[in-house]
Parts: sequence; C-alpha cells; structure tokens
Amino acid sequence: MPAEPMIPDPLEMLSLERTHDLSGLSIRTLHKLRTSGRLKSYRVGERVLIRRVDFEAFLAECAEPGRQGGCK
Repeated sequence: MPAEPMIPDPLEMLSLERTHDLSGLSIRTLHKLRTSGRLKSYRVGERVLIRRVDFEAFLAECAEPGRQGGCK
C-alpha cells in the first residue's frame, strides 16, 4: 500500500533557530523581518515562534515572478 502524502500541520511552530536552519537567513535578518512586520511571529515568554505556513507564505511572496532581487 503506498504511503499517504504528508499534510503539513498549519499550526507547526518554528523557533528562530529552526527557521534559520531551514532557510539560511541569519537570526539578525529574521529579527528585522519580524520587527518590521514582514514576517508574522508570536512571543511565548522569552521565545519567539513563527508558524511554518507564515514563513512559507513569506518565501513564496519573495519568489513571485517579476519580483527583482527577491525580498529585501
């Protein structure tokens, strides 16, 4: 029986460090994106968390055709 495709969990949360590991963006850049409001994030105590779907939407926006130089 073939394996069922994985459905991403819309509530999966990523730490800044995990987001950095997945994307290669520096922690400083992630902080700038967060504080400018371009990347939605949540603070839980001292932890900063980013929903995976929000991060993927941000990346998709940067990759839109006709957008020169990606996101800055």
